[in-house]
Formats: sequence, structure tokens, C-alpha cells
Amino acid sequence: SSSSSSSSSSSSSSSSSSLLYMIALLLVLIHSSIQSGFRNGVSTSLLKQISGVQDRIIRYSGPLLTSYRYLEIITEILKNRYPGKKETIERYVSCLKRNRSETFPEDFFRVMDSLKEKMKENYQNFPREVIENFEQCTASLKQYFIKLQSKGRHMTCDLPNSISAKDRNLLDSHIQSQQKAILFINVLAAKFTLFSNAAKIQQNKVLG
Repeated sequence: SSSSSSSSSSSSSSSSSSLLYMIALLLVLIHSSIQSGFRNGVSTSLLKQISGVQDRIIRYSGPLLTSYRYLEIITEILKNRYPGKKETIERYVSCLKRNRSETFPEDFFRVMDSLKEKMKENYQNFPREVIENFEQCTASLKQYFIKLQSKGRHMTCDLPNSISAKDRNLLDSHIQSQQKAILFINVLAAKFTLFSNAAKIQQNKVLG
């Protein structure tokens, strides 16, 4: 019973990470359609920022998607290498995903706070309403993650000594790299949203 509940909890956490990634891509799809209309009244520097962030998201999204498939391949290879430990390996991978995803909110909001300060410092003419909306959204997300984390608990992820340190490190490092990539692409999506909203306001002022 406890193993099934921890398994479902682990599955839920890893789904949360995947969902965050899909939200990031959705933001880009929405705003890329808006960007095509950003011409009149929008500063060249802002257009370059929007285009640059969008290009980086597109560039990094492919490798991130590939990493999900690669993790499945690694897991299957290890299950075949240690046929008597298949369930143990599956539980270990789920546990790692869950614990890694628990660190996502703290890392994400630390970067968001830094981004907000940089916007205020480097873009004095940045629309105040965009920053205010960004702060409100960030605050709402923080509350959501606090509530989400209060329902879970940190788990100890163990593998038997019969599984080599090399194979264990392979899983650990890949999942850690994957979580960093998820964080990175979501931060880029947040930047893209900020710049796009600022461009929209600039354009509306010109079009009156």
C-alpha cells in the first residue's frame, strides 16, 4: 500500500515537471503569434530581446524532449542488466524525479526574483504594469507550489549495492541535468512573456 502510494506520488511529481515544460512551450506558441504583429511602435531592442529568447527556447526544447526518451532507454538498459532488480530500479528513478522536482519551485522563484530586479535596473522605461502583473503572477504561483509541496514529503532514494556506482551515477546525473533544463526553459518562457507584454503595451500606446 505504502509503495503504491509513493509510486503514485512520484508519478504525480514527475508529471508536474512535464506539465511545467508543456506550459512553457504553450506560452511560446501563444506569444509567437502575437510577435508577428509587433512592428509599429515597438523599439528595435525589445524586438531583438523577444526574438532572441524565442530562438533559445526553440533551440533547447528539442534536446529536452530527447532527454525524456533517453532516460527511458537508460532505465530499460539497467533493468535488462539487473533483471532481478527491475521494480527497484523503477522505484528509484521515480523517487529521483520526485525529489528533483521538489527543488524546482525554490530554484525557479529565486531566478524570477533576480529577473525582476534586472528588469527594473536595466529597463527603466519598461512598462510598470508589466512588472506589477509579473509580481502578481509570481506570488500566485508561489502560493500554488507551497500548497502542492505541503501535500508531499521528501523521500530517501535507495539502490542496492549490487547495482554499480557507475550505473547509479548515470541515472542521477541525467535526471539532475534534465531538471536544470526544465528550469532553464521555463525561465526563458517567463522572459518571453515579459518582453511580449511590454511590446504589446508599447504598440497600443502608438496605435492609441
